[in-house]
Amino acid sequence: MVRYRWGPNWKYNFSIILTAAFKEMVGYRFGRYLMLRFEDINFPQREGVTGMVAICRFLIEDSLGECFAFKTEIINLMRRPDRFLFLDFPKEIHRRPLRAKSALPVSIQMLGEQQQRGRPFEGLVQDISPGGCRFQFEESNTGRKVNLLPVVITLLNKDGMVEQEILGNVRNSRYQDNFLSVGIQFDEIQTAF
Repeated sequence: MVRYRWGPNWKYNFSIILTAAFKEMVGYRFGRYLMLRFEDINFPQREGVTGMVAICRFLIEDSLGECFAFKTEIINLMRRPDRFLFLDFPKEIHRRPLRAKSALPVSIQMLGEQQQRGRPFEGLVQDISPGGCRFQFEESNTGRKVNLLPVVITLLNKDGMVEQEILGNVRNSRYQDNFLSVGIQFDEIQTAF
């Protein structure tokens, strides 16, 4: 069995048959069980889930990103005083990197009228494609939402020098696990990605 460090309050994407729910790991006893909190609206209402197979996977978003997954069995389900699910401790845990290279260090700036640039914000590009990217602000950023607006993305090389600037528009923002990230659509297709 491959061993990894478990921690309370890790977030999980939990699948059971055709039902998916967002979970929070509350605790564990190594080699015996995992204890997850679940949302009632996303879980079967019937009580007879003991013995069913559960497939769990979770993401760790850092510069490379990793996905951990395992298959296990449901031991017990509680709905009072809170909604808890006890899973048999997995015998095997699979690990896969999310990307081959580290996330790109970049900065973004808002573009105002007459293409005036605002203050730069530092962060990482987590996912990138020819049509757009997901930019994650540094943890020190206190914002929780970004309005839909035009931006310029500045890609930096290893020496911290400007390698490329790309114009785009913020299409969505998401605040999750104390990080703010935005989805950006490029103005022109970038064939280099």
